[in-house]
Amino acid sequence: MSQPNTNLPTSRKKVNPDNIPPNGDDPDKRKNRLNPYWLYGVIFLSVIAYTLWGKASSGGIEINPVHYKEILAGGDVVQDKAAAKEKTGIVVVPNKNIVRLYLKKENLLAKSSFYRSFLNEDEYTMLTKTPVPQVYFSIVKDEVFAGELREFYKE
Repeated sequence: MSQPNTNLPTSRKKVNPDNIPPNGDDPDKRKNRLNPYWLYGVIFLSVIAYTLWGKASSGGIEINPVHYKEILAGGDVVQDKAAAKEKTGIVVVPNKNIVRLYLKKENLLAKSSFYRSFLNEDEYTMLTKTPVPQVYFSIVKDEVFAGELREFYKE
C-alpha cells in the first residue's frame, strides 16, 4: 500500500503540468476593497456635516427685538444702493416672521461695548468675521413691525 508523499509542498493552486501561468485573475488574490464611491460618500457627508455644525453661518445672529431701535438710532444699518435689495438695510421676511438688519462693519467694531452688552463673545466674534454682518429678530406680523418702524422714523 502506498503512502502519500509528505515532503511535497501543499498548495491550493492547481498545478499546471506545462508550468504556464493560467489566463485571467487568480481567484486567491485579494482584491482592492476601497471603492471610489466610498470616497465620494465620505466627501458628501463631510460637506453636510460642515454645513450643519460649522461655525461659519451667514444666517446672522438672533437678537432681542428691544435692541433694534438702538441699532437704528445709532446709524449702524448699512443701506447700499448697489447691492441687491434683499441683501442690504432692513429686510422683512414675512413667511418666517423675522426681520434682518445688515450692519456696517466699521460701526460694529467701533461700538463693540454696545454690541457686547447683548451678544456673547462667540456671537460678537462671528459677527466681526463675516463680510456683511447681520442680526435678526422675530416679529409677530410684518404689518405691526411696519407701523412701529414708521413711528420710529417720525420721532
